[in-house]
Amino acid sequence: MTDQTVNIGIDVREGLYYVARIHERAGRPEVRALARFGEDHLGGHQLIQDGRLMLAVDDNQAIVKDLKISDTARYDPHDLATFELTHSLIEDPGEFWFRSFTTGIDDHFLGTAIRKEQVSLISRAFLPEEPEGRVDAVPRAIALGRGYLTYCHNTAGDFTCVIDLTERAVSICLVHKRNIVAVAGLVTSSAGEESQSEQVAAEIKTLVNLKLDETLRYGISTPLTGLVVAGSASDRLLEDLEGLFNLEPASPQVSSAFFPNRTDVSSAPLGKYLVALGLTTL
Repeated sequence: MTDQTVNIGIDVREGLYYVARIHERAGRPEVRALARFGEDHLGGHQLIQDGRLMLAVDDNQAIVKDLKISDTARYDPHDLATFELTHSLIEDPGEFWFRSFTTGIDDHFLGTAIRKEQVSLISRAFLPEEPEGRVDAVPRAIALGRGYLTYCHNTAGDFTCVIDLTERAVSICLVHKRNIVAVAGLVTSSAGEESQSEQVAAEIKTLVNLKLDETLRYGISTPLTGLVVAGSASDRLLEDLEGLFNLEPASPQVSSAFFPNRTDVSSAPLGKYLVALGLTTL
């Protein structure tokens, strides 16, 4: 019998815990549960009693660096990326968790560093005793891109901007030919206010333009082909984004192939679970 792996992604958004529980067998993930909980109800729940836990950390609480890693023929590129990250920090590297991600661009990696204390602040609300090796974390924007790449139909072409909005933050991930090439985050108290949608849309466009300039330096010169928006976006904000990007915003289309018996999920509001789903792939 093939061993089964249980991966659990937890994304804190708008005061609620969005949880995705995935059972993976022979490399094939299956969505066993998607649920949301208040702070007082997740602790002790059977959904998180076994398996590996991955948490999303706000993008402004994580360090993300573009890394140029050469000599990958002789050394593990992820070890080299960790080395570069540790030597860029002023603080004790032992206080951080490090990860690196390929981008599909030669010698170019995204490196992340997250304070262990930040992860403990999130997990202690529902996991008072944190078993060693069971909990890990990545920035929300990375998890967003992984969720889109793994669980969604690609309806937006080869160069897609994926955006997730909560009431107080925006996560942005640029995906080029099925690789995450850039991420960003924006903290705003106006993301959920329709009256401020024009300002929020302008801030998002400015940040995306900065990231497009970065990808241009790495040789990606094609324009964006699609805009996918998940989370809490008002109709007014979607209209403002369409006007600025000249692209019609689309909702993420989660594939039913990952659900038991290929359950039809076409009408289910799964956009707010995209980060939690992406966490289970890491």
